[in-house]
Amino acid sequence: MFAEWDEIKKKVELNLQKLSPGFQKTTEEKRRVFRERARKLAEVPKIEKRESQIEVLEFFLAKERYGIEASFIREVWPLREYASVPGTPSFFLGLANMRGELIAVIDLKRFLGLSPSPIPSSAVTSEKKLIVVSHEQNQWGLLADAVAGLRNVPEKRLQTSLLTLTGIRAEYLRGVTADRLAILDLWKMFTDKKMIA
Repeated sequence: MFAEWDEIKKKVELNLQKLSPGFQKTTEEKRRVFRERARKLAEVPKIEKRESQIEVLEFFLAKERYGIEASFIREVWPLREYASVPGTPSFFLGLANMRGELIAVIDLKRFLGLSPSPIPSSAVTSEKKLIVVSHEQNQWGLLADAVAGLRNVPEKRLQTSLLTLTGIRAEYLRGVTADRLAILDLWKMFTDKKMIA
């Protein structure tokens, strides 16, 4: 067994001797290679800038898809009933009792001009969802036909030239995605004089 190792060792030494001087690196060349490796290891890797995303809650109004920035949303709640309040704008449906807290219910379809008349309280079913949104002292429940869920939208890809949407809908839209999801600008709604009671 030792004889085999001795034979292998002799073969390795013989092969090293056969190497021409051109293949053997000088001390200076070795130092240059090590310096180059050290320089590459010391480089700070380039981090690709990720596209800015907005997290939105996607929901449906009159067979159209809308989104609200998730940072405004407190919760989503099934709306079963509400109490009408006389002398209020047509888009203001009334007040809903949510675990002892009164929430103003806004009919977004009426507000955005998608529905010709207010929804009677008898037409509200458990399928209708109340999207409770809040900012500072303001808080509302926005009535939606159905809620699809949360998704991320690339902010720079929002189209702001809304040729197909006019009037109040265009006024309260932040933009539209390539797959036709209209993102509402809730900040504009919160600061609108019509919405301040």
